[in-house]
Amino acid sequence: MSKIAINRPGAIGDIVMISNCLPKLREKYDSIHFFCHSSIAPILGNYLLDNNLVDQLGYSEDIDNSVARTNYDKVIAALGYPLQEGYPNVKMRKHIVEFFADEFEVEASFDDLVLTPPQRPYGVDGEYITIQNKTGWSVYKEWWGWQELVDRIKSEKPEIGIYQIGGPNDPPLVNIDGKYLGESFDTNLAVQCYSRVHLGLDSVFNHTSNIKWRGIGKKSCVIMFGSTQYDASGYSHNTNISLQLPCQPCFRETEFSNGTDKGVCPNPAGQTYDQPRHECMAGITVEMVYNRMVELWEK
Repeated sequence: MSKIAINRPGAIGDIVMISNCLPKLREKYDSIHFFCHSSIAPILGNYLLDNNLVDQLGYSEDIDNSVARTNYDKVIAALGYPLQEGYPNVKMRKHIVEFFADEFEVEASFDDLVLTPPQRPYGVDGEYITIQNKTGWSVYKEWWGWQELVDRIKSEKPEIGIYQIGGPNDPPLVNIDGKYLGESFDTNLAVQCYSRVHLGLDSVFNHTSNIKWRGIGKKSCVIMFGSTQYDASGYSHNTNISLQLPCQPCFRETEFSNGTDKGVCPNPAGQTYDQPRHECMAGITVEMVYNRMVELWEK
């Protein structure tokens, strides 16, 4: 029986991107073992195992001992981001999913991730949108106008339900119909699955929008891009908003991140990490996002 081991400690969104490649790997290997960080395995375990995307889930911290004891046909330390081509100092020439596919030696596909829809979450009624307003790794992926946008939707389109999804420390919105902040990844994913439109940033629920749910299809989204590259981590079926300033993408992270910090954004000058005013997101107006949302809602 042929077996492959994949080691990717994180982050959650990157592992969801990798899941686009797993159906093709199923055609090559009888068994797929996936190793991620011990803090992420409990979050993504049900997603990876219950959907038969992988056969076994382990911790990246243990992979050396595990590989020494187990005979895998191939072991891949998945990177995805093209450091050898100059990232994060140069623009990526193709989508990150395609770079992952190269590492796995499979054909890249954005339509192979087909999953059975979860049960509709209790308490989610009618037709609605979901919002994720917080990212990981970089304040320069974040946008200023969420509450103003929510208030406009409630004023002009009161028939639209609004549910917020995300992590326990995401800034809570008010004047909405419900919050799932801090609930399980599976619950948050189910809320997004049954939404009509998702509004968000370049984060995990941007990547889950590419899941093709049986009988439902992919989620239609409005996704805003600041420091990251819309055509390298966005999806063609979504409405991807990027001002495409000369300084984009800069791939700037924060001073607390993981080694690729490029300093405080200089556009405009005088910012701090605690008080960012990055023009790539400051220039995206509530009007722009609202109009794109209405276009998707009315399709």
